[in-house]
Amino acid sequence: DAAHAAPGGTVFFPAGTYSVSDLTYYADVSLLGENRVGAILKARSGTTNVLYFTNLLTDTFTPLYGYIRDLQIDGNSVSGVTGIRLLNSNFSTIENVRVHHCDIGLYSTGNYLQNITGSRFNFNRVGIYFDAATIPSSVNLPQEITISHSSITANTEWGLKAKYISSLILASIDVEQNGTNGDATTGGIKMENLNGHATGAGGL
Repeated sequence: DAAHAAPGGTVFFPAGTYSVSDLTYYADVSLLGENRVGAILKARSGTTNVLYFTNLLTDTFTPLYGYIRDLQIDGNSVSGVTGIRLLNSNFSTIENVRVHHCDIGLYSTGNYLQNITGSRFNFNRVGIYFDAATIPSSVNLPQEITISHSSITANTEWGLKAKYISSLILASIDVEQNGTNGDATTGGIKMENLNGHATGAGGL
């Protein structure tokens, strides 16, 4: 709350394992760990979201530039847990973060500009799930999601799912060993009802 009260504030996590449950923070706040190996946010039993990142403003199209960086998110195999949930958190960046042992590693909805770089999503049911952003005609911005220099591996159902988004850019990503052998309803990348284009290259 103190970081939110001072716009652009940062919450710093020194190395250590922090037992958390539904840690809510706001889209103008940045979360910074000492490093991805040592600063671990670990879900308690009964947790719905390890981190819940939301925009409290009525105008959800105000750029807020929140960061999540140098952290490890451990879902601790808690039933139904989401590692990071982003809601209307535009201009957000996830950098050098590892998310594992969650039902969904990253669930992002209502976000129209987002960047993920240098991060790992593995040993989840779904690694990353992008859902729609409704952008009014008065806002002259595309919905553009970029994933670069990241790995999405060993997720049991889907590595990456995306629906109702207008632009998805994949650059230098590794998507492999996702899904279940012999089950055609699972796999690496699943795109549904795209409104625009998806570009990029990565290992499937």
